[in-house]
Amino acid sequence: MLMEITVDQTLAGHLGELAPNGLMYVPVPQGPVYAVTRQPVNGVDDFAAAVPAGTVVVAFAGPAREDLAEAAELPGDAHLAGVGVQGLYLDDCGNLVGGFHDIPGNADWNRYPTLDALVTAIQG
Repeated sequence: MLMEITVDQTLAGHLGELAPNGLMYVPVPQGPVYAVTRQPVNGVDDFAAAVPAGTVVVAFAGPAREDLAEAAELPGDAHLAGVGVQGLYLDDCGNLVGGFHDIPGNADWNRYPTLDALVTAIQG
């Protein structure tokens, strides 16, 4: 499953070909699968409800793994971006939440209570 992100600003680095036309595509794991059918437990609709269009995100992005990039069906000249386990943060009603996992002991990024605080820290 892919998350389409509209890039409003680049806080650090250079996105180059990862966000042509201001759009970036990031693979999002669908979580566990059913043992018998091997189909994902969580569908696209589940993610659309959990992360509705317009949700503000910060993504620490780089090129995606080659095998994922080759399999992705993207529009035009887009290239697949990749983020690490702690590389995607979401604004959840003013609170900062990790997009994938809360890893114990990785408190540096988790210490920011809001997305604005994280952005300020990156820019500072």
